[in-house]
Amino acid sequence: MTGSSKAYDGRAIATLLILLMTFSLVPITNVSAEDTGDLFHLQAQDIAASFDSSTELTTITWRNIDSLDEPTALDNFYNSVYNVYRHTEPINQSNVQNATLIHSVGACDSEVYAVKYLCLGGSNGSHPGHSYSYLVAPGTNDSFYYGITTTITDQSNSETTYDSLISNESATYDPIVEVTTPVRTPYNLLASFDPTTSVTSLSWINYNDIFYVLPETGPDAYQTRIWMSTQPITRSSAANIFSSTSPVAQLAPGVANYNIQIPQDTDREVYYAVTYLLPNHLGPGQDYEDTRFLSNNALSNAIIEDNMPANPVSSANAFFASDPQTGGGSTTISWTDVPGEDNESYAIFSSGESFNKTTQFGVTQIGLVGEDVFEFQHQVPIGRLGTSYYCVV
Repeated sequence: MTGSSKAYDGRAIATLLILLMTFSLVPITNVSAEDTGDLFHLQAQDIAASFDSSTELTTITWRNIDSLDEPTALDNFYNSVYNVYRHTEPINQSNVQNATLIHSVGACDSEVYAVKYLCLGGSNGSHPGHSYSYLVAPGTNDSFYYGITTTITDQSNSETTYDSLISNESATYDPIVEVTTPVRTPYNLLASFDPTTSVTSLSWINYNDIFYVLPETGPDAYQTRIWMSTQPITRSSAANIFSSTSPVAQLAPGVANYNIQIPQDTDREVYYAVTYLLPNHLGPGQDYEDTRFLSNNALSNAIIEDNMPANPVSSANAFFASDPQTGGGSTTISWTDVPGEDNESYAIFSSGESFNKTTQFGVTQIGLVGEDVFEFQHQVPIGRLGTSYYCVV
């Protein structure tokens, strides 16, 4: 038993030595072995995609190659572009031309990464990878695939696009289910302010005038809500704005316009939006309000509501020049700019008698000019003899 045991131990040691010698002949590789595809094509690696139902965004992520096996391939980082595609079928070389291009981005920004080796992803470089969030269209209910090709521009400005589209590297293997809510808002909000009446008029097109879908009677009848803010009302800002303010008005179904009486001595720039509150839309007691603003139901430009009296013109002069050839002449009225006013206009009034009100009998408006115009020439009728009084407001 003892001799047999010693012989066995000897054979085991010999076998171990042979294995160790064999492993010493195998080249040691780094994590770059995880890269797939031709390194010179800079194919996107480790693609992943996920859909967020709360934001209705599909986010696609991927990284640059991290291999050092072909150092000259890294020279193309600075002149390469990744092209992100979306399709209802798995994306490959035969159908990529039928897919929808949704995004393009440079592989590596030379101004941020001054050394090409820093463009490497993974453990060999410092590049954090790429991410793009695609806003899925409203009313979508389908599965989609994503793929990424690489376009490289050479020194002669010739472009070559590489579309190996290897599954789970530069193309998703599993579909991404994307389900979004259809538009449930009014369309094409318009706004105008009348300074003479101090009224802002809002108008829009009701959703049911296009597609009769929303209930107008009973406990589920939609209600139109009008919002106002000093900042743009957008998909990203609506939650904060709506949580800190109340609607200007809440209207019954079918109403498509509303007038807002602006208080006196108001001078402001504001944004309006109009939405629907849909009672029980998500279930009993679960209301819904579409705040994505996908139907031009929020103003992109502020409306100016200014009913404050303008500062008076402090200095005005009039000079009459006769024309002996015609027997007539002209009076030039000039004035100085009123400070603190924008988009103003100037009205010129005249009378044969002194006046202190433009509504006084015999006072006539003879001209109206816009901002940055501070002179007006009034043609005096032939044969006119007497004194005229002028006023600029």
